[in-house]
Amino acid sequence: MAKYHVETEYAIVGTWDQPNITLTVLEKYLPRYFNHARKLYNLHKQSFPRLHRHAVDADVKALVMRNLTHEYDFYNFCKRHLYKQYLALQLESNLR
Repeated sequence: MAKYHVETEYAIVGTWDQPNITLTVLEKYLPRYFNHARKLYNLHKQSFPRLHRHAVDADVKALVMRNLTHEYDFYNFCKRHLYKQYLALQLESNLR
């Protein structure tokens, strides 16, 4: 049901593991609200708090992935959906 709603009710669903791709798609699909978003992000990104990533054992990762299979599947679906939109923009700019 969540995948259906992403496809039918949301213009864009981005991820922050690839901020430049997300911001590029937002700029192109919704320029009224996100014009120059990448420029502003890059200008201010050093002021964003840094997340400290700690090493996680492989067995713990496997346990989490087993228990959150639907969530991982949905997240990967959203990433693929975003990448398709990004690739469509790249193809469109190559045709010009």
